[in-house]
Amino acid sequence: MSWSEDDTRALRELCARLDAKCAEQETADVPDELVTALLTSATSLFRATTHEGGRSIPAFAESSAVPATSVVVAVSAMLRAVNMNPFDLSMWFNRPLPMERPGG
Repeated sequence: MSWSEDDTRALRELCARLDAKCAEQETADVPDELVTALLTSATSLFRATTHEGGRSIPAFAESSAVPATSVVVAVSAMLRAVNMNPFDLSMWFNRPLPMERPGG
């Protein structure tokens, strides 16, 4: 399945709508299972693109201002969901990025 311009447009529109909901603090009507599905898909896509695809891309858009608290809240929930702790994370955090590995 190839990625199309329609896919790009739809995803950008969804991201803009979600950003607006967050900015207006109107997230109560967003179903929990949708939030989980979005985080799951985004996490899998990021891993596939960077870890397996060998590409080095930023975690956040340059135009976004993601507060450190938001990152810590999400990362903490993700670590708990996979039964990891900060020590486990530190071992991964210090690994070289795919582009930094010999032959990478």
